[in-house]
Amino acid sequence: MSNLLAIISKESLPTYVITGNAALTFFSDEMNAKVRGINHREGKSIFMRILRHLQMQFRLALLLVSSTGLVDLWIFFIGGEALVIPMAVAKLTKKRILLALAGSDEQSLQIAADPISKLVRLSSRLSRRLSNRLVVYSSALVLEWHLEQYHKKISIAHHHFIDFSKFMETTKFGDRGKTIGFIGRMSEEKGIREFTHSIPLAVRQDHNLNFLMVGSGPLEHSVQEYLGGMEFVEAAKMTGWVAHQDLPPLLNLMKLVVIPSYTEGLPNVMLEAMASGTPVLATRVGGIPDVITEGETGFTMESNTPESISENVIRVLKSPNLELVSRQAREYVTRHFTFEEAVEEWRRVIRDTFKDAA
Repeated sequence: MSNLLAIISKESLPTYVITGNAALTFFSDEMNAKVRGINHREGKSIFMRILRHLQMQFRLALLLVSSTGLVDLWIFFIGGEALVIPMAVAKLTKKRILLALAGSDEQSLQIAADPISKLVRLSSRLSRRLSNRLVVYSSALVLEWHLEQYHKKISIAHHHFIDFSKFMETTKFGDRGKTIGFIGRMSEEKGIREFTHSIPLAVRQDHNLNFLMVGSGPLEHSVQEYLGGMEFVEAAKMTGWVAHQDLPPLLNLMKLVVIPSYTEGLPNVMLEAMASGTPVLATRVGGIPDVITEGETGFTMESNTPESISENVIRVLKSPNLELVSRQAREYVTRHFTFEEAVEEWRRVIRDTFKDAA
C-alpha cells in the first residue's frame, strides 16, 4: 500500500487515504496524503465476523461520503473486493472506481476452508461489476482468477518497485551458507505447512541445510509445534514477525528463498530476494512466471507438496549455474522494477480510467 501511495502521489496532490488499524499510524506522517480511517476488530463466530464486517463497511462509506467533493477517483486496493457498500456509495456519487486486485481473497479463504468464502465470492462478483476498471499484475491472472468476462475493463500494471539502496547484495553469494528461507504470512494459501513438512525430507538428503522461517500468522503456533517435535529439530529456526527494514540482512544470509504458495498476485518478497542476489524457487502461480524464467532468473516447481519442495531445493542447490542465476535475477529486477516504470504504468491506468468516462 505504501508503494501504491507513493506512485499515486506523483499524479495527485494531496491523495486522500481511507484505511484502518495499523495503517492509520503507519501513514499518519505521509506528507502527500490526507489519512482518515477506523479501527476494526473481527468477531470470532461467523455471525459476529459478518456483522462487524458490515459495520466496518458502513463506517468506511461515511468517511468516503465526507471526502467525496474532494476526490475524482477512488482506488480500492487490499481487501477492496469485499467493500461492496463503500464502492456502491462511490458509484452513487458518480465517482470513477478502480479495483486493484493484489490477491484473491476468495481463493485464500477457499484454501483455508473458511466458511465465509462463499460470501466473499458473492461480494467479489459485485465489486468487479461496480468498478470502472480492474487492475491485475499479469494477464495470467485473468484466467487464474476467472476474470475473462471483464476483459474490456482490465488493465495490466503493478505497483512494485524496489529500493535498491536497501535491497542489495551485501554478502557475496559464494560466501553464504546453505540457508533456505521462507518469508511471508504463515497461512494456508502461502504453503507454509507444506514448506515446514519438507524440512526433514530435505535435511535427510543434505545434513548441511538450515531453514529460516520469517513471518507470523494463523498457522505460526502449529508450525512451531511441528518443528519442535520433528527429526533434525536443530535445522530450522523461526524469527516471528520482522519489520520490512530488517529484511535485507536476512535475505543476505540465504542461499535460496522458497515461495510455495497456492495463490499469489506478484509477491514483493520475490523481487526483494532477487534484488539481494538471492535466487527464488516458487510455484507457478499468479504473476510469478512473468518474472521467473526457469534456470535464468530463478527456479519454479509444478507442485508444492513437501516431497516436491524438498526435491527441488536439493536440485536447485546442485545447479552449476546457481550463482549466475543470482546475478541475472538481480539484473532483471533492476531493469523492470524501478519507481519510474511503476509510475508510468499507473499513469496509463488512470488515464484509461478517465478516458472510459469520456
